[in-house]
Order: sequence, then structure tokens, then C-alpha cells
Amino acid sequence: MDNRRRTEGSPKKRPYGNSSDNVGRVAVCVGQTPLEFNSGGMQAHDVRREKLEKTRSVILLYMDDSYDQQADFLVFSVLAVKDDCWLTEFDGIKDFRSQLRKQHGIGVSEEIHAWKLVSGRGRPSAKILTKYQRSVIFKDILTMMVNLSGLQIFNACGPFTQHARLFERLMNRINRTLETWKERAVLISDEGKEEFFNRLRRRMAVYNPIPSKYGRWQGTDEATKNIPIHRILEDIFFKDSAHSHFIQLADCVAYALLRREKPVPSKSKYGIDQAFDILKPITIKVTNPSDPDGIIRLK
Repeated sequence: MDNRRRTEGSPKKRPYGNSSDNVGRVAVCVGQTPLEFNSGGMQAHDVRREKLEKTRSVILLYMDDSYDQQADFLVFSVLAVKDDCWLTEFDGIKDFRSQLRKQHGIGVSEEIHAWKLVSGRGRPSAKILTKYQRSVIFKDILTMMVNLSGLQIFNACGPFTQHARLFERLMNRINRTLETWKERAVLISDEGKEEFFNRLRRRMAVYNPIPSKYGRWQGTDEATKNIPIHRILEDIFFKDSAHSHFIQLADCVAYALLRREKPVPSKSKYGIDQAFDILKPITIKVTNPSDPDGIIRLK
């Protein structure tokens, strides 16, 4: 049974994450410290404005999933883009979609469902697109993502029947990575299971016991330690993927990883089982150093 879901030269320096440009930067938020007047008589609103100008930007996280229930396997993929380069990335995606329209007749506003595209389902174009052509388009989408300068991706995979545990582990690793980057983020997801996922996120923002990998936490001698996910702000924002190019890209990433981990002959004949390797330059490795692509795995 195929996957069923509800459901763009040389690499440039990343604007966050491992970039050395971020070392030593400090976030200053309004209300973090009492307002003060300097000797020149600076007014309170000027102090607020100065602090706002020094505030670090926010990372936007776009999440989608792809799964194969028959194989009991689920993938979450999260696309990370910093707000101050969002417009540049968005313009790059639109340019790519314009090329798809000219070359293959796929409209800029046409939603791309990865499994439908690769499986030959639906009519994204008035033209007849063979499965081989669709597989080339799919790989071109992944290549486009790597060629953009500001995208990085988190990935997690594990049993479909343990989707809550997998989501929790993904949130914890993202939160820990954001702490390392000294960044905060807002999570945006495809629609579906809003109440379920937000209930989990809210609980993790208050009570999130993390077991020590050494058996006991130093200083407390406790087996677990409460580490709330304070780096992910607010509830998850849910959006119809038909109206978000970034969520559609997250879907393509998730499907590429799904078919690498759980290949099927009908897709492997077109190289879909190797397509995820295109994304290696933008996978976030620190989330799981034991995995060459940083993929968070749940057994």
C-alpha cells in the first residue's frame, strides 16, 4: 500500500545554525530589563525602539508528515527559515514554480502533493506527465530547496503507531537546537489533528520530563528533569497546505525520506528511494549526531 497523507553553484553560508556570524549575539526583548533613562534624557519609547532593533529574529518552522500505515512508518519533516530571509526564499520558490508552469504546465498556485505527484495521481497540468517526468520534477523540487540560501530541515521518523512519542522527541530536539542557536521559533503545520498536537505542545511547555542519558541528572540525583520547550513560541499555527508553498516543500522532504527508509519497487524504479540524498547539504546534523543526516529516530 502506497503512502497516504491528509493531506527549490556552491553552497552558501547559512544565516543561522552553524554560522559563525551568530556567535556572541544576544537577544534583548522589550520588558526583559527595566527601562532606564541615559544621561542625555533618552525617552522611554526610544529605549524600547533601540531594544527592538537589537532583538534577534524569529525562525519560522513549517511542518508536514508522510506515512505508510501498512509498513507502520511515519516521517515528520520541518522546514526552517529565518524571518529576515523569508521573502528572499519565497521569491526563489515562486521563480521555480513559474519555471514549472512554463516547462510542464503546472500552475504556480497548484498544490503539490508529493505522493500524488510521484504516483501519477491527479492532474496538476493540462499536459500529460509521465511517471518518469513526474519523478524528475520531484527531484528538481528537492534540488531547488538546496540551491536556496536560507533553508534547513529537521527530520524525524519512527513507528506510525507511536506518532505522539515521535512528535515529542522532534519538539525536544528542535527546542534544544534552538537553545544552541540562541533563537526562538514559531511552528506552522498542515491542517489536521490541531487539538491533539497543540495539547501535547502546551503540556511540554509546562511539564516536560527528560530522562538523563547517564541515569541520573547531576546535582539533583533524579532520573528525569523538567525542561519545558520555551524556545517554540505560542501554539502551533495550522494552515491549509494548498495555500503554503513552504508546507508543500516540507511534504516533499517527508515523502523523500519515507521512500528512502521504506522503498517500494514502483517508486524505486524512478530513483525516488535515493531522492532524499539530494537534501543532505541542508539537513540539520546536530539533532542526532549518531545519524549521518541528523535524522531523529524512534525505534
